[in-house]
Amino acid sequence: MTHLVLEELFQDWSPAGKSVLHIAPEECLRKLLSARFETCHSADLLKKNVDFHEDLQDLSFPDFSYDALLVSRVLNVPPNLAACLDEIRRILKPGGVAIIAESYTCSMTDEFGEWRNDRSRTIGLDLIEEISSRFRKVEHYFSGRYPGEYQLDNLMQGEGLPVDDYPDPVRIPGKGFQDLVVIAHA
Repeated sequence: MTHLVLEELFQDWSPAGKSVLHIAPEECLRKLLSARFETCHSADLLKKNVDFHEDLQDLSFPDFSYDALLVSRVLNVPPNLAACLDEIRRILKPGGVAIIAESYTCSMTDEFGEWRNDRSRTIGLDLIEEISSRFRKVEHYFSGRYPGEYQLDNLMQGEGLPVDDYPDPVRIPGKGFQDLVVIAHA
């Protein structure tokens, strides 16, 4: 899904001559990002095959360091979500973009107050409001916008029946939820 969103984003926003920081990098995206951006860095707190060992809650980079930042399925881990969002915004140059891919499975973010299965929270749609409060423009890329062969619907079952209690607009009635990638413009 993120690859499809990036290809679509690059039609309107050129990464040529720009820099990107890929947090908790997925190998499948490295080639695409390296080919499009002049500078492509990766960062993670624990992974070994990255350029920088960084905590997303307290990045060591100066203000306005990158033109783009990509983070996927990470914001449910660090204890301080607000600090993560502030850091993402702080290191982006004016006119830069944050590509934020998360699974939005509830309306309100559920903060656990403790570690559960290596996570601090379940992400809710209210995260989009938090992102919007820090950026000048936010776009929503739902998996439903792509052709059927690329549909990335999360078909969930409980006791043999479809789980159908996800919030609109991610809910797929009778099936589960669709993916959502948020593009936030600095």
